[in-house]
Amino acid sequence: TCHASGGSGSGYKGGYKGGYKGGYKGGRKDGRKDGRNNRRTARSKAGRKNQPQAPVVRPAVIADAGPLIALTKVKRLGLLKRLFGQVSVTAAVADELRLGSAAPGAAALDAALAAGWLVRLPHTGVTLAAHQTLDAGEASCLAAAAATPGTLFLIDERLGRREVQRLNIPHTGTAGILCAAKELGYLDAVLPVLGALTAAGYFLSDAVIGDARQRAGE
Repeated sequence: TCHASGGSGSGYKGGYKGGYKGGYKGGRKDGRKDGRNNRRTARSKAGRKNQPQAPVVRPAVIADAGPLIALTKVKRLGLLKRLFGQVSVTAAVADELRLGSAAPGAAALDAALAAGWLVRLPHTGVTLAAHQTLDAGEASCLAAAAATPGTLFLIDERLGRREVQRLNIPHTGTAGILCAAKELGYLDAVLPVLGALTAAGYFLSDAVIGDARQRAGE
């Protein structure tokens, strides 16, 4: 019985020692291997995380006074920031908007300038001969847009739009901005806003309103 007990004890000790040593050595080896793998994975993730992300590319956007005035009248100026991120105005357009004055709507535009998403471009004095039939704001915007291919020009004025089309410059107007905002979920409906613009004295042709109605499905 004693031998059996001793045998049992010896087996327990041997098994425990062998199992402990084997398990410890194997576990230590596996642990070191897992540790190295984890460190490599962590470095790989950190490397990917620290890699510079590709910037979101948005077209340059320049605005004539019209759409800015219109959107300010109906308190929808912030749609421009949500749609485009940043919008530029020329010095001539800034003068037309009477920025920094007590003119109606100027406070909202000044706030956009202060926030940095509305940007006033420096005066260049550059205009093209073909633009001399337009006012100073439209002519300066056309010159700036023509100098930077791919620029999106925001304009409502009929003669200006004709010149933009002739020069094949990408463009849209207030109605197009509202339709794009609805399509992206920033606006519930277009026609009520167009109605508010008309009531506020901002003119949009029947053709423009009809096109907006069709695009918005209203």
